[in-house]
Amino acid sequence: MKKCVVPETRRSYETAFNSRCVPQNVEILENLVRLREEQAGLLGYSNHAAYTQEILMAKSPEIVEKFFRELYEKVKTRWEQERAKMLELKKQDCDRFGYEYDGLIHMWDFSRLYHMMIDKEFSLDQDLLKQYFPLEVVLEGMLKIYQGLLGLRFTKFANPEVWSDEVTAYEVTDTDSGSLMGYFYLDLFPREGKYGHARCGILQQACLDVTEERQKVGALLICNFPRPTPTNPSLLSHDEVVTLFHEFGHAMHIICAKAETSLLLSMSVEWDFVEAPSQMLENWCYVKDSLRLMSKHYKTGEALPDDMLENLVKSKKANGGAMKLRQITLATVDQRMHREGRYELGQMYKDALNEFMGLEPTVGTNMLASFSHLAEDYDARYYSYMWSLVYGEDMFETVFGNEDVLNPLAGRKYRQWILEPGATLDGMEMLKGFLGREPSLDPFLRAMGLLPTENL
Repeated sequence: MKKCVVPETRRSYETAFNSRCVPQNVEILENLVRLREEQAGLLGYSNHAAYTQEILMAKSPEIVEKFFRELYEKVKTRWEQERAKMLELKKQDCDRFGYEYDGLIHMWDFSRLYHMMIDKEFSLDQDLLKQYFPLEVVLEGMLKIYQGLLGLRFTKFANPEVWSDEVTAYEVTDTDSGSLMGYFYLDLFPREGKYGHARCGILQQACLDVTEERQKVGALLICNFPRPTPTNPSLLSHDEVVTLFHEFGHAMHIICAKAETSLLLSMSVEWDFVEAPSQMLENWCYVKDSLRLMSKHYKTGEALPDDMLENLVKSKKANGGAMKLRQITLATVDQRMHREGRYELGQMYKDALNEFMGLEPTVGTNMLASFSHLAEDYDARYYSYMWSLVYGEDMFETVFGNEDVLNPLAGRKYRQWILEPGATLDGMEMLKGFLGREPSLDPFLRAMGLLPTENL
């Protein structure tokens, strides 16, 4: 979609993509909403959102609504600026290729205009950028960063017992005590029958066993990166570098947690906090010191050029309004269907998209039919992506900033306050201990360029 210059081809593709499983999945999802509402009523709750959020950091739908309203007011100006730029790019595109300009951003235009704006503003040639991110170089640099920050040592197994020859395995020990903490496995290339996205899972929890001995933890990182070819190594896009760094952050959360029971380990923290640590760690992929460790031209061995490095760092603020409002739109639909007991899901999405972004879904589509989050574990909890991102930016700016991303003292503090407690402490208690104060929205706004850095 981002490379396609023919509007009708983009329209046909986007229509087909966002019409998948309509109407079958719409009926299933609407029935799920009814059943969730019925369950909440039987348990004495006013709605499913209230039932779900009571044990999370947000505590109530009213707090979630307030959070998004405040965030929307901060972000909408950025989207208005981005929208004007995207329309100008569309006009230029139409003039160049001979298509009629209608002054609108259609859903089938969005991906192309989004990437055109990034490329123009930050002079980033994504195909050229990939040449500086061979997987082996990225992996070596990433492992070095995590070891130094967290006080760990990773030792690769020579001949691990694994389910595929492409899977690698590592032993993790604590550098201070020398004690064995656990293992992680990297399954990084696609193959038939394999899970098709990126995720980190738990093979074995690090709880106490029946003899009071600590069971060694096992973490599994699954990705689907481009395979090496006979002439080239696996080359990652910068987005894929971010994905790898993020998911490995979850692996470290799994391995470093010290709770005694599996119920209170790492990924058992509140659902609206579980992504915050890895969202914080994504910042390492936009900082020069860490990027230098993870990049090198796959042929010449040359470092990432200074101008590309500078533009890559700046690109973190690209399209902040568009993508943040998209998340607010989806989270609002999720909240409304589980708070108001509304079932006309296509109309709900259309109303929210128009309310927050001034856009219209393509006639005949309903992206909610293939939006699997609402049928899995994110019912009334999709807000957690944005909620935890705010905390992640606060943790990064306050303790690490752009100058201390390789500071082992800051890394040990992160391990102590955020990773080791698991779910034995509430997320807010961990945050306050790590930050030394109440959390703030301001670092998130600065990361988006909506507040000046001199406010630090």
